[in-house]
Amino acid sequence: MVWENGWGENLAELKKTHSLDTLMPGYFRKDQPFRLFQKFIRTDSDRFDLEIRRLIQKKYFEYYFGDYENIYEFGCGTGINLIELSRLYPEKKLHGLDLTRASVDILEILNLEFGIDVTGKQWDFTNPDKEYHLEKNSAVYTVAALEQIGKQWDRFLEYLLEEKPSLVLHLEPVEELYDEDNLIDWLALQFHRKRHYLEGYYTKLTELEKRGVIELLDVHRTYVGNLNDESYSLIVWRPAGICGQNGK
Repeated sequence: MVWENGWGENLAELKKTHSLDTLMPGYFRKDQPFRLFQKFIRTDSDRFDLEIRRLIQKKYFEYYFGDYENIYEFGCGTGINLIELSRLYPEKKLHGLDLTRASVDILEILNLEFGIDVTGKQWDFTNPDKEYHLEKNSAVYTVAALEQIGKQWDRFLEYLLEEKPSLVLHLEPVEELYDEDNLIDWLALQFHRKRHYLEGYYTKLTELEKRGVIELLDVHRTYVGNLNDESYSLIVWRPAGICGQNGK
């Protein structure tokens, strides 16, 4: 399994070096152009993709997650997003879920060795464990994780609607937000579709909002991405009838 092997390499390095720097996923590539506001750019930084992702996360995590005691990342990978979140909110209870056993083992080390209040669980987006229940006053998020399941998001969405978290935030490539008349966007769409990335999810959310099932709080492009696609478009929603911070 590709992801088990990939996160397994990060796990082995973490055990060997005891350094959080080893948890940077291999897909953060150096010496490549990046997307910014529908243009390609080059930068002298060899960590531009990682650093701009951190800035985007910090902005939205600070704005949206302040009122929630429990925060869940589905598709947490090596745990780098949870580490950033723990620095912002050391008092909160964090939960990381991922398909791989290696990811859960990494989170156990983060808890025991680095003192991060995080628990881990294996999780399959396409076959959610309905015996796993979210705590009250919780927020859920994904970062470049739903992209991997293409059209197979229906069971996960059903799970969220049943569990009714107070807030759901996604930073994902969203094909519906691209402008097909723009060449840079068109190229991203071709890559997105060739890789069978997330399809139809945002369209479904708009349908659910029209039916009064959910409330869409924010949807927009951050206009940031890598060579291949725009990776971090924002979607924030909540089940209908739930109130939260600043009316969100």
